[in-house]
Amino acid sequence: MSLTLSRQMQAVLQNGLNIVREHRQLILSEWEKISIYLNKTREKSVYELDETINFFSECLFSENQEEMEDLFKNLDQQWNRRFSGPFRPNHHIFIITLLENAAHEAI
Repeated sequence: MSLTLSRQMQAVLQNGLNIVREHRQLILSEWEKISIYLNKTREKSVYELDETINFFSECLFSENQEEMEDLFKNLDQQWNRRFSGPFRPNHHIFIITLLENAAHEAI
């Protein structure tokens, strides 16, 4: 029985999310190390980093196990609500890349 491309992609995304959730403590620990380092260096973007860490921690590691489609819709809506103001897009790209690399390192 062959799966459609859409179902295959959904399965890959769900598997990735499960892996991220399985490694929650390690990922959060890596993220905290980045925050501590930037706080020590008095980096200007530490506030944006901490807010982004809180955002992804709430979305990815909440007890509410949403369906994949709902999770992505909620991520998009919450992101726009939370970060549409004073945050600079180029800093967020940098921060998300840092957090992604830390998650890969932890896993």
